[in-house]
Amino acid sequence: DELLADLYRFIYKLDTRGSVLRILTLCSSIHETTNSCGHSLDTLPLLVAFFLGDPSTVRMIKSYVQSCCNHLEEMKSLGRLAVFTSPYYGLFDLNDSNGDTATQQPYLLLRDLTAPFDRPNVIDIKMGTQTYEPTAPLSKQHREFNKYPQQSDIGFRIVAMRMYSFGEDKYQYRDKSFGTSLQSRRDIVDALTMFFCGAFGTSLLLSRLIDELNEIKIWFEEQNASLAFYASSILIIYEGSPTNTLIDPSLKMIDFAHVCRKKGGDKGYLRGIENLICILSEIQSKG
Repeated sequence: DELLADLYRFIYKLDTRGSVLRILTLCSSIHETTNSCGHSLDTLPLLVAFFLGDPSTVRMIKSYVQSCCNHLEEMKSLGRLAVFTSPYYGLFDLNDSNGDTATQQPYLLLRDLTAPFDRPNVIDIKMGTQTYEPTAPLSKQHREFNKYPQQSDIGFRIVAMRMYSFGEDKYQYRDKSFGTSLQSRRDIVDALTMFFCGAFGTSLLLSRLIDELNEIKIWFEEQNASLAFYASSILIIYEGSPTNTLIDPSLKMIDFAHVCRKKGGDKGYLRGIENLICILSEIQSKG
């Protein structure tokens, strides 16, 4: 830092017009920007090379700064989506009792989204028209597509759901085979109607969920130009007990193991969001 300060003072004495000093100030700003991205550049050689007008250095700095700006903009955009994800508490190793790093198996530690509810009704909806990465082997692509061909059109499928029956005081379950048995849009509407029929104040519940889905939809339309959320899901939870109806429903995006970069964003996820909003609005209108 002292050497850099001496260089500033020396050039300031020689540079009566201040043009070089402005270049050095720019390079210093570049250095601060790259540091904020979690990288570091050796500033002094870059300043000298930039001052001498080395073409490769100028191109490299411009490319590096542009990359950092894109990175920061993407992080800022993803921050707006964070409200729709479960709080993250770091990595947790279930086998770390003896301190042996060779046996460590870290897991992501997330908040239990069902904890605030007495009798949580839960549905897992797999989003997108495609549930495999573009680089997946053909065998996996065919396997994933054949699980539920209708998903390539409607943009989502019901993976599983659990519904509490207040009258019987027990849960009803629907697994993956139920979701893949829904052959038509009418079948899907009926399945979602069944899931929400146990809600106390169904119209208000659906209004809140539709509002949140619209926020996610806007993000995919206006802010996502580089990510595809393959095999990601939306998890919806609402209270099934009439004694705890004041708690708000929960809608969260989950399962991000197969998120990939894709120019243009994720049109398949967007289609699923649009169709899900349309179906929930249809259910709401029938009261």
